[in-house]
Amino acid sequence: MSTSILELKKRIKQNIDNANIREYFKEQLKRLVDLIFDYVDVEGILLYGSVARREGIPLKSDIDIIVISSSLPPDGIERTIMRRKFAKVKPKDIEIIWSTPKEFEIMYRKRVGLILDALYDGIILFDRTGFLKRFKERFEDELAKGKIQRRKGYWVIQEWTSS
Repeated sequence: MSTSILELKKRIKQNIDNANIREYFKEQLKRLVDLIFDYVDVEGILLYGSVARREGIPLKSDIDIIVISSSLPPDGIERTIMRRKFAKVKPKDIEIIWSTPKEFEIMYRKRVGLILDALYDGIILFDRTGFLKRFKERFEDELAKGKIQRRKGYWVIQEWTSS
């Protein structure tokens, strides 16, 4: 294993330690970090859902994350095989959405509610290139300008953008 991967893992684990989440979930996330680089070259990790909101209950709540990687196999059989292999070794209570940067961008442009929710209350645990930070800033700007609005349980799109 190269030193750079070890350093990346160390940095991500420090980010996890510094995150405002319960200790139980931190340990699960660190276990994930030890495994994930064996499958893809990770560019970003975004924690979202009840754990990010500090509402998660240990041993009951799933840990929801989005993993950004340009090295994911193309959609289809190859990616399904990779996901199934990873599912056998990952901590059982972690749910992952695997996405390339392009796929994430498309989901954002289409205003997929899960992506909007993840950006709204998600915690960036790792962001090698600043990709997630740029999207979070873009999202927060559009939210501040009223282009998108969060209502109880759903999103209202005031201004649709394809950019």
